[in-house]
Formats: sequence, C-alpha cells, structure tokens
Amino acid sequence: MSTAAQTVKRWEHCPSCDSSTGIRGLGRQWICLECSHRFSKPVEKVSAEDYTALERRVPTWQPIETAPKDGTKIIVLTVHGEIEISEWYVVTTAEYEPAGDGLFRKVETVFSQGWNGNHPTHWMPLPEPPKEQR
Repeated sequence: MSTAAQTVKRWEHCPSCDSSTGIRGLGRQWICLECSHRFSKPVEKVSAEDYTALERRVPTWQPIETAPKDGTKIIVLTVHGEIEISEWYVVTTAEYEPAGDGLFRKVETVFSQGWNGNHPTHWMPLPEPPKEQR
C-alpha cells in the first residue's frame, strides 16, 4: 500500500464538515469530497481525554450570572450581539455618623452596581497577554 493510501486510511473525519467519507490525497494537499475543504497536512483524531483537556484551555461563552464580580476584565456578549470588554463596577456613597465621644464613623452605601457596557448576556475570560511585547 502506498504512503498516500496509508495516510488516507488514517483519516476518519473532515475537520471542516465532519464527513467520514471521501477524503483523498491531491498532490501535497488533501481534499474532502463532501465539502471540497482542502488540507495541507493530515489532522490526527483527538482522543476524548485530549479533547477534554483542550476544552478546559479554550474559553467558551458562559451565562453572565457566573461571571466574576471582583473587577476582573472579561469579554462579554451583549443583548445587541456586540462583543465588548467589560468589568463589574460598584459605586458607593459615604456618610459619616456620630460614633460617640466626638468621633464619627464612615458608613458606605452601594449607590449603583452592574456591568460596564450594553446589558451583557454571556461572558468568557480574556486570553493571556503575549509573553513577548514588541
């Protein structure tokens, strides 16, 4: 069996359309006969364990109710379909009340709180910044 034929046998699914039939070598490329997607090299099938590990590293959209409310900047999807960077904010007011013996105690009250931006529905964490800055 030729090397190309051996490689074709290794293909189980097209990465574009997930078809399990009709993947053929075409010179230095591969082509899916179902969706005409061209590949420059074969893609190995990922094991369930590797997929789970990858899924943990790749952020996905989560309901806004689960987002951190500690001032961490996050990516949000708004009700208008816009993607923004947002963070939870809290605005407080301060008043001073007598504490006795001529002393006063500062009392803070939450005046306003919420997400910066246009009514987010979902969120995901920001990616890590580049390790090298140019």
